Amino acid sequence: MTAHHPRPAEAFPAREYVADELAARRWSAAQLATRMDVPAQAVADLLDGRATMTPDLALRLGRAFGTGPELWVNLDAAARRFGAT
Repeated sequence: MTAHHPRPAEAFPAREYVADELAARRWSAAQLATRMDVPAQAVADLLDGRATMTPDLALRLGRAFGTGPELWVNLDAAARRFGAT
């Protein structure tokens, strides 16, 4: 019998999810920065992959998008685990 190892449907960096959410909501990066109460450069760094997911960043993203911080922490962990960073 062959062992079956389930794979996640997809693992991708949180920054891609952020970009998709911005497009879906028709928000600019500057609008997101305002909602997160961070400098615009912080959002630019996130979208460019230069920012590391931190508890504070996850909390701010969760508040801005109404998702909670767990989504962002889990997306980041999955992307790192499966090499999708």
